[in-house]
Amino acid sequence: MIKGAIFDMDGTLLDSMYYWNNLAEIFVKSLGVKVKEPMPKYIEGKTYRETIVENVRKYFPDMSYEDIIEGCFEHIKVLYRTEIQPKKGAVEFLQKLQSMGVRICMATATDKEFLIPALGRLDMMKYFERITTCSEVGIGKSDPLIFRDCLEFLGTEKEYTYIFEDALYAIKTAKADNFKVCGVYDVNEGFEEEIKALSDIYVTDYEEFWENI
Repeated sequence: MIKGAIFDMDGTLLDSMYYWNNLAEIFVKSLGVKVKEPMPKYIEGKTYRETIVENVRKYFPDMSYEDIIEGCFEHIKVLYRTEIQPKKGAVEFLQKLQSMGVRICMATATDKEFLIPALGRLDMMKYFERITTCSEVGIGKSDPLIFRDCLEFLGTEKEYTYIFEDALYAIKTAKADNFKVCGVYDVNEGFEEEIKALSDIYVTDYEEFWENI
Protein backbone atom coordinates (compact mmCIF):
# COMPACT_ATOMS: atom_id res chain seq x y z
CA MET A 1 0.00 0.00 0.00
CA ILE A 2 1.14 3.54 -0.73
CA LYS A 3 -0.45 6.69 0.70
CA GLY A 4 2.35 9.21 0.26
CA ALA A 5 5.14 9.74 -2.27
CA ILE A 6 8.21 11.95 -1.95
CA PHE A 7 10.04 12.38 -5.25
CA ASP A 8 13.52 13.51 -6.06
CA MET A 9 13.62 15.35 -9.39
CA ASP A 10 16.89 15.05 -11.34
CA GLY A 11 17.57 11.49 -12.42
CA THR A 12 14.33 10.32 -10.83
CA LEU A 13 11.59 12.22 -12.66
CA LEU A 14 13.62 14.20 -15.18
CA ASP A 15 16.27 12.77 -17.46
CA SER A 16 18.66 15.56 -16.54
CA MET A 17 21.71 14.07 -14.84
CA TYR A 18 23.65 13.80 -18.08
CA TYR A 19 23.52 17.58 -18.34
CA TRP A 20 24.73 18.14 -14.77
CA ASN A 21 27.49 15.53 -15.11
CA ASN A 22 28.73 17.03 -18.36
CA LEU A 23 27.97 20.69 -17.76
CA ALA A 24 31.51 21.98 -18.35
CA GLU A 25 31.78 20.15 -21.66
CA ILE A 26 28.33 21.29 -22.78
CA PHE A 27 29.22 24.89 -21.89
CA VAL A 28 32.53 24.82 -23.76
CA LYS A 29 30.85 23.37 -26.85
CA SER A 30 28.15 26.07 -26.65
CA LEU A 31 30.94 28.63 -27.10
CA GLY A 32 31.92 27.00 -30.38
CA VAL A 33 34.99 25.15 -29.16
CA LYS A 34 35.63 21.49 -29.93
CA VAL A 35 36.36 19.42 -26.82
CA LYS A 36 39.46 17.33 -27.43
CA GLU A 37 39.08 14.73 -24.66
CA PRO A 38 36.46 13.69 -22.08
CA MET A 39 36.27 15.91 -19.01
CA PRO A 40 36.20 14.31 -15.56
CA LYS A 41 32.90 14.63 -13.75
CA TYR A 42 34.74 15.11 -10.46
CA ILE A 43 38.36 15.93 -9.70
CA GLU A 44 39.62 14.47 -6.45
CA GLY A 45 39.82 17.06 -3.70
CA LYS A 46 37.66 19.57 -5.56
CA THR A 47 34.01 20.53 -5.27
CA TYR A 48 31.56 20.20 -8.13
CA ARG A 49 31.93 23.87 -9.02
CA GLU A 50 35.72 23.78 -8.75
CA THR A 51 35.76 20.79 -11.10
CA ILE A 52 33.67 22.70 -13.63
CA VAL A 53 36.00 25.68 -13.45
CA GLU A 54 39.14 23.59 -13.89
CA ASN A 55 37.62 21.76 -16.88
CA VAL A 56 36.53 24.98 -18.59
CA ARG A 57 39.89 26.67 -17.97
CA LYS A 58 41.62 24.03 -20.10
CA TYR A 59 39.99 25.86 -23.01
CA PHE A 60 39.49 29.35 -21.58
CA PRO A 61 42.42 29.86 -19.16
CA ASP A 62 41.71 33.55 -18.60
CA MET A 63 38.01 33.21 -17.82
CA SER A 64 37.18 34.10 -14.21
CA TYR A 65 35.65 31.68 -11.74
CA GLU A 66 32.52 33.81 -11.54
CA ASP A 67 32.07 34.03 -15.30
CA ILE A 68 32.47 30.27 -15.73
CA ILE A 69 29.95 29.41 -13.02
CA GLU A 70 27.47 32.03 -14.17
CA GLY A 71 27.85 30.94 -17.80
CA CYS A 72 27.39 27.24 -17.02
CA PHE A 73 24.38 27.74 -14.80
CA GLU A 74 22.70 30.16 -17.20
CA HIS A 75 23.22 27.57 -19.93
CA ILE A 76 21.62 24.74 -17.96
CA LYS A 77 18.71 27.02 -17.06
CA VAL A 78 18.03 27.29 -20.78
CA LEU A 79 18.16 23.50 -21.10
CA TYR A 80 15.56 23.17 -18.32
CA ARG A 81 13.33 25.67 -20.09
CA THR A 82 13.66 24.11 -23.53
CA GLU A 83 15.13 20.63 -23.74
CA ILE A 84 15.21 18.39 -20.66
CA GLN A 85 12.51 15.70 -20.73
CA PRO A 86 10.78 13.43 -18.18
CA LYS A 87 12.11 9.95 -17.65
CA LYS A 88 10.20 7.20 -19.41
CA GLY A 89 6.90 6.48 -17.67
CA ALA A 90 7.35 9.18 -15.00
CA VAL A 91 4.38 11.35 -15.99
CA GLU A 92 2.05 8.36 -16.33
CA PHE A 93 3.18 7.13 -12.91
CA LEU A 94 2.43 10.49 -11.31
CA GLN A 95 -0.97 10.51 -12.98
CA LYS A 96 -1.80 7.10 -11.59
CA LEU A 97 -0.67 7.98 -8.07
CA GLN A 98 -2.74 11.15 -8.13
CA SER A 99 -5.81 9.30 -9.43
CA MET A 100 -5.46 6.86 -6.51
CA GLY A 101 -5.48 9.70 -3.99
CA VAL A 102 -1.82 9.31 -3.08
CA ARG A 103 -0.40 12.54 -1.67
CA ILE A 104 2.69 13.67 -3.60
CA CYS A 105 5.46 16.14 -2.93
CA MET A 106 9.00 16.74 -4.11
CA ALA A 107 12.26 16.85 -2.18
CA THR A 108 15.08 18.06 -4.40
CA ALA A 109 18.57 19.49 -4.23
CA THR A 110 17.81 21.55 -7.33
CA ASP A 111 16.77 25.15 -6.76
CA LYS A 112 13.36 26.32 -7.96
CA GLU A 113 14.81 28.73 -10.52
CA PHE A 114 15.83 25.64 -12.49
CA LEU A 115 12.99 23.24 -11.82
CA ILE A 116 9.88 25.42 -12.08
CA PRO A 117 10.42 26.35 -15.75
CA ALA A 118 10.95 22.68 -16.64
CA LEU A 119 7.97 21.39 -14.69
CA GLY A 120 5.80 24.18 -16.08
CA ARG A 121 6.81 23.44 -19.67
CA LEU A 122 6.16 19.73 -19.14
CA ASP A 123 2.83 20.33 -17.33
CA MET A 124 4.08 18.41 -14.27
CA MET A 125 3.57 21.03 -11.54
CA LYS A 126 -0.04 19.91 -11.03
CA TYR A 127 1.04 16.61 -9.49
CA PHE A 128 2.88 18.09 -6.51
CA GLU A 129 1.21 19.44 -3.42
CA ARG A 130 4.50 21.01 -2.40
CA ILE A 131 8.07 21.27 -3.70
CA THR A 132 10.79 21.50 -1.07
CA THR A 133 14.44 22.18 -1.86
CA CYS A 134 17.57 21.50 0.16
CA SER A 135 18.41 25.21 0.13
CA GLU A 136 15.04 25.94 1.75
CA VAL A 137 15.60 23.49 4.63
CA GLY A 138 19.24 24.53 4.92
CA ILE A 139 20.94 21.17 4.48
CA GLY A 140 21.48 18.56 1.77
CA LYS A 141 20.29 14.99 1.54
CA SER A 142 23.17 13.66 3.59
CA ASP A 143 20.77 14.64 6.40
CA PRO A 144 17.16 13.35 6.56
CA LEU A 145 15.65 16.76 7.40
CA ILE A 146 14.14 17.34 3.96
CA PHE A 147 12.49 13.90 4.00
CA ARG A 148 11.12 14.44 7.50
CA ASP A 149 9.81 17.86 6.50
CA CYS A 150 7.99 16.40 3.50
CA LEU A 151 6.53 13.55 5.54
CA GLU A 152 5.20 16.00 8.11
CA PHE A 153 3.60 18.06 5.35
CA LEU A 154 1.97 15.04 3.70
CA GLY A 155 0.64 13.74 7.00
CA THR A 156 0.85 10.14 5.81
CA GLU A 157 2.16 7.23 7.86
CA LYS A 158 5.85 6.59 7.36
CA GLU A 159 5.27 2.91 6.64
CA TYR A 160 2.99 3.82 3.71
CA THR A 161 5.13 6.65 2.33
CA TYR A 162 7.80 5.98 -0.29
CA ILE A 163 10.79 8.09 -1.19
CA PHE A 164 11.66 7.84 -4.89
CA GLU A 165 15.38 8.43 -5.46
CA ASP A 166 18.14 7.63 -7.94
CA ALA A 167 21.15 8.80 -5.89
CA LEU A 168 22.91 6.32 -3.62
CA TYR A 169 23.87 8.84 -0.95
CA ALA A 170 20.28 10.09 -0.59
CA ILE A 171 18.96 6.52 -0.47
CA LYS A 172 21.42 5.72 2.31
CA THR A 173 20.17 8.74 4.25
CA ALA A 174 16.51 7.78 3.83
CA LYS A 175 17.05 4.14 4.79
CA ALA A 176 19.08 5.10 7.86
CA ASP A 177 16.05 7.12 8.96
CA ASN A 178 13.74 4.14 8.41
CA PHE A 179 11.95 5.41 5.32
CA LYS A 180 10.59 3.16 2.61
CA VAL A 181 12.59 3.75 -0.57
CA CYS A 182 11.95 3.05 -4.21
CA GLY A 183 15.31 3.19 -5.97
CA VAL A 184 15.02 4.46 -9.54
CA TYR A 185 17.58 3.40 -12.13
CA ASP A 186 19.50 6.16 -13.85
CA VAL A 187 22.31 5.37 -16.27
CA ASN A 188 24.28 8.37 -15.02
CA GLU A 189 24.30 7.35 -11.36
CA GLY A 190 26.01 3.97 -11.26
CA PHE A 191 26.11 1.95 -7.98
CA GLU A 192 23.18 -0.10 -9.29
CA GLU A 193 23.82 -3.16 -7.13
CA GLU A 194 24.26 -1.11 -3.96
CA ILE A 195 21.06 0.79 -4.66
CA LYS A 196 19.18 -2.45 -5.34
CA ALA A 197 20.40 -3.92 -2.07
CA LEU A 198 19.31 -0.89 -0.04
CA SER A 199 15.96 -0.17 -1.69
CA ASP A 200 12.66 -1.69 -0.63
CA ILE A 201 11.67 -1.58 -4.30
CA TYR A 202 13.99 -1.00 -7.25
CA VAL A 203 12.70 -0.05 -10.69
CA THR A 204 14.19 0.45 -14.11
CA ASP A 205 10.70 1.35 -15.35
CA TYR A 206 7.97 2.88 -13.18
CA GLU A 207 5.46 0.18 -14.12
CA GLU A 208 7.65 -2.26 -12.15
CA PHE A 209 6.63 -0.50 -8.93
CA TRP A 210 3.16 -2.01 -9.02
CA GLU A 211 4.60 -5.50 -9.34
CA ASN A 212 6.47 -5.11 -6.05
CA ILE A 213 4.25 -3.00 -3.80
